[in-house]
Amino acid sequence: MKISESCYECLRNLIYQAAELATDDKAMRGRALKEALKILDGNFSCDEESIVIATKIHDVIKQMTGNPDPYYRMKQKEMEVASELYYEMKSKYSDGFKGLLKLAVLGNTLDFFRPFDVIKKLRGILIERPHEFRYLLRVIPIERVVKTDMDEIVSVTRELASRIEENETFRVTVEKRFTEVSGNAIIKAVASDIRSEVNLSNPDKIVLIEIVGGFVGISVIRKNDIISVLKEKVL
Repeated sequence: MKISESCYECLRNLIYQAAELATDDKAMRGRALKEALKILDGNFSCDEESIVIATKIHDVIKQMTGNPDPYYRMKQKEMEVASELYYEMKSKYSDGFKGLLKLAVLGNTLDFFRPFDVIKKLRGILIERPHEFRYLLRVIPIERVVKTDMDEIVSVTRELASRIEENETFRVTVEKRFTEVSGNAIIKAVASDIRSEVNLSNPDKIVLIEIVGGFVGISVIRKNDIISVLKEKVL
């Protein structure tokens, strides 16, 4: 895919992400950042493919840090979660093409990196090239994934909800699939830990809890952090 001007910031974020994951040595990381930023500035052009520049960026970071795979630990974590989720969810989908396709789509929703950057990038693509969104209807950023355990849910939510300022209002929203866990019980447990004022109709922040079987995705978001493709296409 050819680059647009908005790709520069995404590639710059990629540099900082890869360098941070590649090494804990601050001096080494600084040298890697410097060289990778030179690659970006020297190669960024609307005639270039984004993947070509991204590959050059990764190559120089790997070389400068001596780390052949900066994303190894994160990929291992994703694979562990995906494996557990697969064995839990596979019985709920048919073995036919349609069922397997739905299961594959579920797997592709796992992303442990910057979910809000992804939302920003996707919204830019939706504005510039809405025709490319034919099957994707809704995109929700997920910041943390935990097991479907009340104590874990409350603990992680408390951590994320610390970003809600005292003068901001909030709402807890629970969406669940393939679970008998009580949504109301989760809302009560989570909301009792947040000292800000509740506003069910127009909150400043939404504590979003997405339950899929034995796993829970948790985020603290604003309304415009969710992409509703059909609605935004009309706008």
